[in-house]
Amino acid sequence: MTLNLTQVSRLVSGAVHITSEDGSLKFYRFTDEQSQLYKQHRNPEYQRKTFSSAGIRMSFITDSKHLAFDYKLGYGSSRMFGYFDIVSDGVLIAHIGADNILHHSGRADVALPSGSKVIDIYFPWSKAASISELELDDDCELTPVKRERVLLAYGDSITHGYDAEYPSLSYFSQLCDRLGADGYNRAIGGDGFFPELLDSYEPIEPDIVVSAYGTNNWNVQTRPAFTDSCREYHQRLSEKFPDAKIFVITPIWRADGDREAKFGSPLEAACEVISDICEPYRNITVIDGQSLMPRDTGFYSDKYLHPNDLGFCRYADRLYHEMINYL
Repeated sequence: MTLNLTQVSRLVSGAVHITSEDGSLKFYRFTDEQSQLYKQHRNPEYQRKTFSSAGIRMSFITDSKHLAFDYKLGYGSSRMFGYFDIVSDGVLIAHIGADNILHHSGRADVALPSGSKVIDIYFPWSKAASISELELDDDCELTPVKRERVLLAYGDSITHGYDAEYPSLSYFSQLCDRLGADGYNRAIGGDGFFPELLDSYEPIEPDIVVSAYGTNNWNVQTRPAFTDSCREYHQRLSEKFPDAKIFVITPIWRADGDREAKFGSPLEAACEVISDICEPYRNITVIDGQSLMPRDTGFYSDKYLHPNDLGFCRYADRLYHEMINYL
């Protein structure tokens, strides 16, 4: 059977809306208003990144022995690769996509294990993805999986997913898996504290909010400017989600973090500013990002800033064990 828009929408998390255009389903992780804010207050490239499918996932229980769909990948980040991960009962069974691409189209055709199982399709964080002709066996079981918690994430490239080859291994995906949460990813590569984004209507009512900015601000802002934007952002964050448990992650270790940058001091000094500003807010818990990653460039894809798949596994594990103490 071929699933229609209504059926697919019941299986998806991470998208605030889905459209059907020329036979393809397109998935959006930002509202139109939020996307326009990046055009108004940031730059057109950042707005284009809002169309990436970071954090979008389909989850369902089925006894189908076969899964297939056509897909198209377009610009969603500065990275030139994009992959879907298909997971059955927690076990990766297919990794589908391509390297060295601006745009790409293809078909996924996957044999599924027999019997009833939970299937997760993780969409590429690095590209804007659309799918069509999503097929399962005729008359098969098809039950949506909805998790107990809802997690909303703000942040820069590391929360966006840079540089996980496997989208199921970004720290965001792993954290949602560990916490049993449907996740919504509002991160944009290259971004910093963005108070204006918090003024927009947010259709998601999260139980948990994760926010991870600061490393880009440290690189391009003086200490006074950093402090002002950090204070304004976290005040609005606390006010916007008074009933959620908010976790603010200070910047993780980076190999060049001991220089002064525009901030005028090493990165750890910027982490202290974030911690001090967040301290009065009762609904914010600060996680020390410097403690989450090994100080070893082998855990970084570019050898200094963005975790690779191995690095994200360490990041997610350490972050989960820090957060679970407060949940």
